[in-house]
Parts: sequence; C-alpha cells; structure tokens
Amino acid sequence: MGVAFYPAQTVSVGGTAIPIVQSASATFDIPKKAIYKFGQYTAVANIVTEAPSATFQFSYILSTTTNTANLLGVSQLQSSLADFTVGKTCVLGGAGTFTLTKAFLTSFSVEGSVGDVVNCSASFEGTEATFSPSTATVPIAGASSNVEIVSPDVITASVAGGNFPCKSFTFSIDIPREKIFKFGTFTPHSTIPNRAPTAKIEAEIILGDGAPSISGNDLGTKLNSSINCGGVIYSLSNAKISSYSADASIDGPLTAKITLEQELENLSDVSIGG
Repeated sequence: MGVAFYPAQTVSVGGTAIPIVQSASATFDIPKKAIYKFGQYTAVANIVTEAPSATFQFSYILSTTTNTANLLGVSQLQSSLADFTVGKTCVLGGAGTFTLTKAFLTSFSVEGSVGDVVNCSASFEGTEATFSPSTATVPIAGASSNVEIVSPDVITASVAGGNFPCKSFTFSIDIPREKIFKFGTFTPHSTIPNRAPTAKIEAEIILGDGAPSISGNDLGTKLNSSINCGGVIYSLSNAKISSYSADASIDGPLTAKITLEQELENLSDVSIGG
C-alpha cells in the first residue's frame, strides 16, 4: 500500500489564508452507543447519543503579512463573543479538504522570546464538519517574498508600575463555551460563552536599578500591563498578580517571573495592536 506525503497543507479561517502555518490538526467525533439484545453479544444497533464534536487547531509564526489576531476575532472580543450562531469557517487543505463550519474560537496564545520567532496558536470548536478527498498540488518554489517574520531584538514589558526588558513572555486567552440544543435534536441551536473569558500575561523580566515593589497585600490590586513585541502590543488591564518570583546568579542579571491574570469583567481590558 502506497503512502502519499503532502508537505504543502493550507489553513484558512473565514476565507483568509493563515500565513506561515507550522502545524494543524482537525478531528471529528460522533459518539455512539451500542444497543444489545438480552442474551446476545452482537449489537443490534449503534445509535448517536451525544452531539458530534469537531476541533480545529493550528500554530503559526507571527508575521506582518496578515493581522491574524483581528482575523481570528481576538482583537474585538466584544463582537466575537456576541456572534453566537454564525461562527467562522475553518479549512485545512492538502491531501483532501477538511472543512469546519460554525466554528468558535476557544483559545488563543502567543509566545515570544528575544531573538527568536514569535509562535502563536489557536483552537476552534464546532459540530458541522466535512471531509472531501482530493489530489494535492505541492508547490516546490514560489514562497512569498513579502512575508516579514516578527523576530524581535527587544521585547519590553510594562508591569507593576515599571518598564523592563523582557526575556520571554506568553499572552493567552481562553474562551469557554457551551452548546445550546433544542429538544429532540443533536444539532446545536447556538454556541454561547458559559462564563467570562480568562486572559493571562506571563513574563520573564530583567530587573535594573529597581524592582517592582510587590508584597502580599498587593496581590489583590488591579494592575495594567502590556508586552511590546516587535511593535505589536499585547495589553491586559485590571489584572491581578497570581505569582511572582525573583532569581539571581553570579554570572547573570537579576530576573523575575511574573504572572498576571483576570477573568475579564470588561472585554475591552484586552487589546492587541501596533
């Protein structure tokens, strides 16, 4: 049996191709229950007991080619979360085409460090998925010369009232959702958020002449923080410190790891922009 290898996969969300995708996966699950007759080991039927579920996940390298955060709906959480019924169409193409319609973003994260590329990942969930086989075309050459990869020489973090050089950071948003069904059908009527989204910034910062003044009494204080990575600013307002630690060594600078997170009371507390 021959095995076909197709290195040229494509990923698109809402009809727009995602640039510089590194990995992608799509799954479709239809839960079924075997029905047996008393005294017989062979099932007489397999029935669907729960709604089908589909997931679509991918990772990509941040570039200036496409405002991907805007495309995914992270930059406008207000409108993204208000869209309960339409969702987005996600497509994974290559050796066949996997299409997930009415897909809703459930998580988004960005990871960056000085001198390296910035990696992003996103996850979608839905129920309506199809797959159609096809013959993939593998482009050997012709990569876009207009793609500018974000590889920052300097990352700065504004946290706890100070601005600091940042060695690495993670910015993430989780959006839990719940499917709403009509009686007697397995197809969801709508998919809605079942609680407030959670946003988090984790940063490893280099401390200079001064360090953030933090005590146990400050852990309940709401702070504004942001990460400037290659001109893209990831901001989180009114977040609380969930952890803070400092580390010093003879041959290295004094560094600190700080985590701020918030169950968003106001969706405008999160912003991504230049």
